[in-house]
Amino acid sequence: EGLKVKGLYPKLLWPMPVKQYDDFAKNCDKILVPEVNYSGQLSHFLRAETSIRNPIQYTICGGLPFTPRMMVKRVKELLAS
Repeated sequence: EGLKVKGLYPKLLWPMPVKQYDDFAKNCDKILVPEVNYSGQLSHFLRAETSIRNPIQYTICGGLPFTPRMMVKRVKELLAS
């Protein structure tokens, strides 16, 4: 749809690849962190372990993954704000 976005798909969560996260984030205005859990654990670890200070949590629970439609809708909301 012509939106200017990029994605990072970590394969390793611990030990956290801090340099990979920091390199990704250095040219980002906003960092959206979709998580299929109520508490937003990855966002917490990003704040604690990397230079990322304001990850935008997007959490769902219920056992089902995010749909592409859900992700596009949330990204559009963030780009408009």
